[in-house]
Amino acid sequence: MRLASKVGLPLYSIAMKVITHLCALLSLALFLAGCGGNGRVFTLPNWYAGSWIGDWRSVTSDTNLGEVLLTIDEEGNILGEFSNPESEELGSFTGTIQPNGQFSITGTLGINVVTVTGTASHEGLVKLVLNGRTPDETQIRFNLVPFLGGAH
Repeated sequence: MRLASKVGLPLYSIAMKVITHLCALLSLALFLAGCGGNGRVFTLPNWYAGSWIGDWRSVTSDTNLGEVLLTIDEEGNILGEFSNPESEELGSFTGTIQPNGQFSITGTLGINVVTVTGTASHEGLVKLVLNGRTPDETQIRFNLVPFLGGAH
């Protein structure tokens, strides 16, 4: 009888552990599935949303082109202003950025209208970088940090 009780206790212990893990797994599955929900699709926050300030430069000619200030809303809409110190002109642009970082902006500086498309990425803890190209294959890079002055 002693052997049976020694064998029975580990089996009981193993069975309880299995049942406990199954209950935890079932609870997790129910939590993730929800309770029917509210009919809305769950979306992740836009990792690029916020107000940003920095510079924009031509990577092709290694030239700093000026300063840029932009805001990205939760839906990925971009609204911004930029300057060119050489021409002393101010410009504006609008565009969109997708959750995967793909962006497209169209801006006007003086009489010039240009579109830049490319990919956004975070570098380090706070820096946002937009690397893109114009239709004539000029590489443009926006180096941005959070603008604490709020939306413009």
